[in-house]
Amino acid sequence: MEEGRSLESEAVTIWERRIQIEREEKTERQNAVDPITEKYRPKYEALQMECETEGHEWSFVTFGVGGQSFFACKKCRKSRVEP
Repeated sequence: MEEGRSLESEAVTIWERRIQIEREEKTERQNAVDPITEKYRPKYEALQMECETEGHEWSFVTFGVGGQSFFACKKCRKSRVEP
């Protein structure tokens, strides 16, 4: 948004105001989810390490923009990328 224009300004379009509200909402949602993500991260990492000792079951997921191959383990969802 341009300097000097606020959300309440008539010069700001509805589209610009909607985009700003969506950005604020996204930031607030992410801030609310971050502590939960951090709480469970070690649990997922431990699970993935355990799965690695048993052996991952890799499955192709998709190709990346640069032609990379993306894979995910069927059991623990750990991901890997190959050129």
